Amino acid sequence: MNREEELRLHRCCFAGPLTFSGRVDYMLAGFILDANIRMAIKSGYTTFITGMKQGTDLLAAKTVLEEKLSNDSIRLIAAVPYPGFEKNWSNEARALYREILDGADLVKYICSEYHPEAANLRKEWMLKHCSRLIAVTRTGHPATMDTIAEAKKLGIEVIT
Repeated sequence: MNREEELRLHRCCFAGPLTFSGRVDYMLAGFILDANIRMAIKSGYTTFITGMKQGTDLLAAKTVLEEKLSNDSIRLIAAVPYPGFEKNWSNEARALYREILDGADLVKYICSEYHPEAANLRKEWMLKHCSRLIAVTRTGHPATMDTIAEAKKLGIEVIT
């Protein structure tokens, strides 16, 4: 086993909706992510990869940053599709995005500028570099279901 394969065994990434239907939905997703991130840490996962999308990705990254405060072995990788990805977001969302970038151990820009396939390339990069996917699912969210299907094809453990 080479070094990258070994590291991959301790990496986890996320998938889920960009928005939540309300405060309860948001809180429930946060609870689910927190529980699954803690379970992953107990199972030996030390590095978490976030795709930096609004919704699930930022919520998961925020949870990982909170875990990092009490566990210095935890790492966060921010897989950003391209610089300026967040430029059309609300001020509040951009502030959280910047906070996560500042707290990340590595910021990986998948493309050097906007590209129509940047989001798909980011997903492929994340799946190539992890062995577990934590997914927050919701009926009728095709992008999340596509990510889950692709992860399963690659032999990645999927936690929903």
